[in-house]
Amino acid sequence: MKLLPVFFALAFSAQAQVSVPDGKAKLGELHYGPLVGGTIGTLGERFAVQGLTGIRVEGIRVNLTPERNLVKGFQFFFRRGTRADTLTVGSTDGVWEPTFSLRPDQSVVGVAGAGGWYLDRIEFLLSDGTQTPNYGGRGGDVDFRLSVHRRADGSYASELRGFWGTRHEGRLETLGLLHMPLE
Repeated sequence: MKLLPVFFALAFSAQAQVSVPDGKAKLGELHYGPLVGGTIGTLGERFAVQGLTGIRVEGIRVNLTPERNLVKGFQFFFRRGTRADTLTVGSTDGVWEPTFSLRPDQSVVGVAGAGGWYLDRIEFLLSDGTQTPNYGGRGGDVDFRLSVHRRADGSYASELRGFWGTRHEGRLETLGLLHMPLE
């Protein structure tokens, strides 16, 4: 097994390389990036939500526990033609934070935050190098940062298509990116 750079920048305070099977990711195949969170192992049910192909996300809102210390889920708002639509990841029965609006020149390229048994905090990384506010609590055993890989010229080598992970008792336990290599 060779040590290859993955299509994600995975960091816990600094960039790290991840051991992956021999061979290059294939063009046209959906790939599951590394999971963050679940530091005691996963107890919940798996999920995979995709639907970010060929759309522009207009807004994001995050769903938290009543104490606002754990992430239950999040939603992306977008349009398909003239019809408004929503992509939901995780639970919808918590406390919703106000919607963060994206500018037309911004797209979501990753997530950052902190996790332990569950995801304690999340923010979304944007294509212009900025991010949304932090949502959630101050806990978490490990800080994380997952994003689609950027080439030396600043262009993206992969496109975000969705998210996968596990949820337990209505809270996000682990989270990873679904992405499609562009070359």
